[in-house]
Amino acid sequence: MVSVRETAWLNMTPSVIWETLSEVREWHHWCHQLMDTQVSQEGDLTPGIRFRLYWAQKVPPPLRGGKISMIRNPGGIRIGQIDEVLTVRESSVQPSESNDNSSILREQTDCYQLAWTAGWGPWRSDACITLTADGSGSRAEFMVSWQGWASWLMARNLSACGKFQRSWLADLQVTMERIGSLG
Repeated sequence: MVSVRETAWLNMTPSVIWETLSEVREWHHWCHQLMDTQVSQEGDLTPGIRFRLYWAQKVPPPLRGGKISMIRNPGGIRIGQIDEVLTVRESSVQPSESNDNSSILREQTDCYQLAWTAGWGPWRSDACITLTADGSGSRAEFMVSWQGWASWLMARNLSACGKFQRSWLADLQVTMERIGSLG
């Protein structure tokens, strides 16, 4: 497995950033290198929905889009397919006397994640965008990984992938600064 991880600090709360991030259909309006986005179904994002990102330049998978595999927000974690989504809510997890993980759960309540998968088998690649509270702002992490043959093939293009991730995060940061200056 090979992965590329880029991070940025944004001067907004994770919930405000999530409002922009969860609108995949609108990403091309604020990400300068994206020409267009397509989502397979109308309505809210849910695991199993496919989306496609059209970039001005050639980018490695999964930056071209894929199938949403997980959505996490304070309401819970949703995984699965379009018609069979499993939702785990924080309130459904009861801490036990011997192993009190409730403090860990409370610390992560302001965590948002959007993960998707592209390819299959030895060509599989994954992407995950994570937003967590960090002081008075948020930490955004964009991680892309490849498994099997894909990891061997992508080893030559890791710096290009990192460049696109940094550009995407920088555009998100600029968009959030505009929203902050308006509000």
